Amino acid sequence: MNHQGPGADPRHGRLRLSGNAAAALVVLVLSACEPQPAAPVIDAESGDVLVPGFGAGQADASGAAGRETAAPIEAPEPRSQALRSVEGAGQGGQGGALTEIELQPAGTDESVIERSPQQEPDAVVEETGQGPGPFGLATGPDDGRRLVALLLPLTDPNPGREAMARAMENATRLAMEDLGADAPRLAVYDTVGREGSAADAARRAIGDGAELMLGPLTSGNAREIRPALSNGGVNAISFSTDAGAAGNGVYLIGSLPSAEFRRILRFAAVERGYRTLGAILPRGAYGAAAKQALERVAAETGSELSTITTYDASFDSAREAALNFADLHLTRFGPGGGRVAVLVPDSGSLLATIAAFLAQRELLDGELQLLGTGVWDSEATLREDALRDGWFVVPDPRRRNEFSERYARRFGTAPPLLAGFAYDAGVMAGTLVRVGGEDPFSRNSITNPAGFLGTAGAFRFTRGGLNERSLAVLRVEEGGFRIIEPAPQEFPAW
Repeated sequence: MNHQGPGADPRHGRLRLSGNAAAALVVLVLSACEPQPAAPVIDAESGDVLVPGFGAGQADASGAAGRETAAPIEAPEPRSQALRSVEGAGQGGQGGALTEIELQPAGTDESVIERSPQQEPDAVVEETGQGPGPFGLATGPDDGRRLVALLLPLTDPNPGREAMARAMENATRLAMEDLGADAPRLAVYDTVGREGSAADAARRAIGDGAELMLGPLTSGNAREIRPALSNGGVNAISFSTDAGAAGNGVYLIGSLPSAEFRRILRFAAVERGYRTLGAILPRGAYGAAAKQALERVAAETGSELSTITTYDASFDSAREAALNFADLHLTRFGPGGGRVAVLVPDSGSLLATIAAFLAQRELLDGELQLLGTGVWDSEATLREDALRDGWFVVPDPRRRNEFSERYARRFGTAPPLLAGFAYDAGVMAGTLVRVGGEDPFSRNSITNPAGFLGTAGAFRFTRGGLNERSLAVLRVEEGGFRIIEPAPQEFPAW
C-alpha cells in the first residue's frame, strides 16, 4: 500500500515489472516507439506552457469516454458560467461584496467567422459584423461600447499554435455572446507576419480606441507590446505562462507552472506528511523552475531534500534518470526504508517510462509517492498502471467540465486548456466594465484582492502581473481521476 495518510485507498492493479521480464520488455518497447516530445508542456520557440487539451478527467466526468470509471470527477454545478467580481472595484479595489454575474448564452448566432486564405498578417476583425470588410473579414461600427482588443497568432506557421489561437478566439467570442448587453466591443488582431507584428498590432489597437488587450499568447510578444502599453496607458491580460513576461502593464491569466509545483509539493508535505521530497525533472527552463519550487517548499515546510535527477527528451535518458534515482534512493534509505514524495512533471511516454522503471525496482509499493502537474490530465496517464495512486494538480475540473461541454456543443470539438482562460479573460473584461466605474481596466480594478471565479476556478492578479489560481488535487485511479482535495473557492487576505 502506498503511504497516503489516513483513509488512503489500497493500490490496485500495480504493474510489477521485476517479476516478469517479458512484460517489462513489451511495456518499454512500446514506450520507446512513441514519439518523444522535446518538451511536452513547453512551446519550443517561446518557452510558454501550451497545454494541448483538457485531458481524460473531463471525459470521465461526462461519460464521453465510454468506459466505467472507478471514481469519476464530481459533476459540475448545474448552472450558467459565472465570474466573481467585487462591486466598486474601480474605486481602488478595497473590500466590497462578492457578486456572481450569471451569464445567459445567446444561443442565436451559430456562425463562426471564416477568414480569407489571402488575409494579410495585421488584419483586424470586430465582433459586431455589418458585412465584409478589408481582407474579406467582418467589421462593425463604433456603437459606443468600450473596445477590447484580442491579440493572437491567427496565421502562425506553426500549425499547433495557430489551432490554439483559433480555439482561443472562439472561446473569447463565446464569452462575448454570453455577456450579452454587458459585452464590450471586441476587435481581433493577428500578431504574426513579421518581426514586430505584435507591437504593431498593439499600437494599432490603441489607435483604434482599445482600452484593454486580451493576449498576446507568447512571452516574446508580451514583452514586445510593453512600450505600446506604457505609451497608451493600457493594460494587457496575456496568455503567456512565463513569469518573466509579467509586469509593466502585462498580467498573466494562465496557470503558472511555479504555482502548480508549489501546490502539489505543499500538499504532499503539509497535508499528507511527506517530509522528504525528491524529483525526476526534464532538463531546461521548466525543470529548473520545478527544482527551484522544490527547494523553496522544502525550506518553508522543514522538509528534507532527497534525490534529484534530470533527463533529456528521449526514452534512454528518461530510463537512465529513473534508474539513477532508484539506485541513489536505495543506497541512501535501503529497501523499504524511505518514504519520499517525488515530483515528475512530465506527460505521455516519458512519464510512463519513468514510472515503469521505478515500478521495476519495486519502489512504488509503499516507498515513493509520485507527484505531477496538469500535464498528467490525459488518457495516457490512465493507461500506465505504474502511475496508479499518483497525485497531480489541475485547475478546478468541475468548472472546466461545464465549459468544455458548452464549447464542444458550440464548435464541435473539445477546447484546449488555454481556451478556457481566453473565455475567462473575455468575461472578466465585461465584468469589469459592469462594476469597474469610470476606469474599469485600471491596475486597481484588475488586481482587486477578492479575485474572480472563472471556468478554471478562482484566480486573482498580483500587482506585479502574476496570478494566484486555486488548484484541485487529483489521484489517478483505475479508469479515472478522483478529487482528493478540491480547489479553494476563495483566497486568503493579502
